[in-house]
Order: sequence, then structure tokens, then C-alpha cells
Amino acid sequence: MKNRIVFLLIVLALPISHGETIRVLHLSSVQSVVSIGQEMSADPSIEMVGVPCRAEGLVAKGADPTELMKFIRIYFPRRSHEMKSFDVIILNGAEYQLFTPEQDMLMYDAIIEGSGGINSLSVLSADPEINHAWAYSQTSTTFPNDAEWVADHDGGRQLTMFFRLEVNRDFPDPVLTPFIPYGFEDITFDTAGRLVRPPQGARVLAWQVGNHLVDRAPFLSAWDYEGGRTVTCGSGIGGNDIFGLNPYPVAGSVLMNLILYTARKGLIEDAAVYNRLRSTFSAFKTKVALLLSLRDFVDSFGANTEGLQREIQRLEGMYEESADLYRNQEFQKSEEAINSALKEFPEVEDYAREVKDRALLWVYVIEWLVTFSALFVSGFIVWTLMVRRRLYREVRATRFDTSDIDE
Repeated sequence: MKNRIVFLLIVLALPISHGETIRVLHLSSVQSVVSIGQEMSADPSIEMVGVPCRAEGLVAKGADPTELMKFIRIYFPRRSHEMKSFDVIILNGAEYQLFTPEQDMLMYDAIIEGSGGINSLSVLSADPEINHAWAYSQTSTTFPNDAEWVADHDGGRQLTMFFRLEVNRDFPDPVLTPFIPYGFEDITFDTAGRLVRPPQGARVLAWQVGNHLVDRAPFLSAWDYEGGRTVTCGSGIGGNDIFGLNPYPVAGSVLMNLILYTARKGLIEDAAVYNRLRSTFSAFKTKVALLLSLRDFVDSFGANTEGLQREIQRLEGMYEESADLYRNQEFQKSEEAINSALKEFPEVEDYAREVKDRALLWVYVIEWLVTFSALFVSGFIVWTLMVRRRLYREVRATRFDTSDIDE
């Protein structure tokens, strides 16, 4: 299991080599790092690097942090230029007491010099050890939340687990408003909705309704802090939380828009087009993965797979062309290009099956030749020994002759 987790983390950290990408540093639990990383990998404009730094589920008192500290030591950026290469830093329930002051300063410097930031659960956790470590850190000062006040008031703990959102329609950028027609404000969420206390200069993106002792309480706040732009969220990110990838149809689009907003990139204004494109990219990758598996299977028999490899590379080239158009936000052209690539799959898949059938034909022929040869040899031996009896020699009886024995 441990090897599988490490492998997935390495895969999620692989760079995308074509076009402009948004580099995201995701600090969270192993489960969240892997699940969100895999889901967001369907978007060719995202390069996500995950750092596991939270125990699964509720934080266990006295739990051994050795494994998490090892992950932080291995995957967390070690130098200033490495940290500043990330467009967005997502602190998703990270156990902040595990980070050193030097690592805290690396994140702080990156944000004030232009990186974006998103933090969850208002102050990362209701656990005092975590939220106080966050509240009194340097990095927390760059986020639009009075973290010290929230940490000192029970971590902003919610009264209930049920609430809905009300979007601020007067917010100057269309971060959440495109999702209102898809019922974004009508969903009742059964998850943590911690209190957010925006300081002076911050603006509210959305309020939570039905959770705290007010008609509506701030849930998402945002501001520009020196060179960076940050957002504080009252819930977790991923899973069944407000910006999870499964609770409602446009959830992935909402999370993506937050990333785009904090990275100062163009925002998604048509959620339907984005979701359709993301699904198409995901389907393409799945089909290519199946072709690669089939190629490796055929190659294991020593067959010539150069032709199939050329076809796969041709399809991947068409994908990169579409992905580059997508990164430049030419969505209509990108959709046309990826759909053209998908139309090529039936022909390539037929060719792949022919290559497989030819390879297996020789396998079957050789197996039958071996079987027939064994049958022929064994039959010849049986015929010779048991039927024709050419090598058969009758056993002769001998009598014991005592005449030559001297008496």
C-alpha cells in the first residue's frame, strides 16, 4: 500500500511539457492528495503536486507524525525558487504544526511575490494544536481571515452540519455566479461549515445560510495581498465538501474557477463547456491507456509493435494540439480538435486488434505444433512397442544345469 501511494504521488508530480500550465501545490491528506490529483489531471492546464500532511479522518491525539513528516521532507519544496514556481498553494486541512518556520516563510514569500493561495476549514481544523499553529504563522497573515480570532473561538466550529450557500452577485469577478443557473445555491450541504471572519479589505464571495447564529455568515472571502491573491474557505476541499468533485455536477468547475481566480487567469464562464471538455479529455486518456496496455501485452510475445506505437504517438500529438488550444482558452477549437482525435480511435483500435491477433496466431501455431509433435512421438513409441512389437524380445526360460558341478 505504501509503495502504491508513493507511486501515485510521483505520477501526480510529473510535469506537463506543452503549453502554459498552472502549477498547484496541494497540502492535504494522502486520500485527498491522490483523489483530487487524479480528478484534476483530466484538465490539461493543471499540474498538481501533492504533499501528504494530514492524518486520515479526525486528528488522533498522540498519533505518530513520523510518516507525515517524511512525506513533507520528501515532497515539500526546499528552496525559494522551487516554491515560487507554483501559481497556487492549497492548504487543505494541513496539520500546520508539522511545518518548520523555514517552510512557513517559503510559503509566505511565495504569496507576497505573486503566488495564489486557498486555505480550507477557515483555520485548517477545529483541533487547537493545528489551528493555533496556523493562526500564529506568518503565512496565515496573507489570507483574508482573522485566524487568531477564529482559533480562539473554538476554531469557528459550526452549529450544525447542514447549510446552503448564497453567492455575492456584486463580486467584481465571475468566480461563482456562472454556477447559479446549475442550482449551486439550492444544494444543502452536509459537511463542516466553519466560521470565516474577513478582515478589513477582504470581500465575501459567498455566505453560508442556516449554520451559525446569524442570518448568513461569511463562507468564502478573498483579497489581494501584496503581490498575491488568496481565498479562505469555510469547508474542506474535495470528498463530500463544498468544492468536492462528486456532490453536484459543476463541483469540479467551481474548484477550478477558484484556482484560476487565485492564479489570476481567465475564469470559466460556461460550466457546461468546461465539464464537457474535461470529460472528453478524461475519456481520451482512458482510451490511450488501454491501447498502451494492449501494446505492452503484444510486445511481451516479441511481436513487432512499431506500427502501433506510431499510431499511438499520432493520437497523442492530436491530444497535445487540443490541449494547447485549451490552455489558451480557445475552447471551441479545442473541443473540435479533441473530438477529431476521438474519431480516429476506432480505426487504431481495429489495427491494434489485428496486431494482437497476428501475434497470438503464431503463439497458437507454435503451441499446436508442440502439442502435435508430442502426440506424434508418444504415438510412434506406443505403436512401435505395443502394436508392432519390433523391439519386443520374448523372455526365455533357463534351466539350472548342475552337470558341470564337480561333486
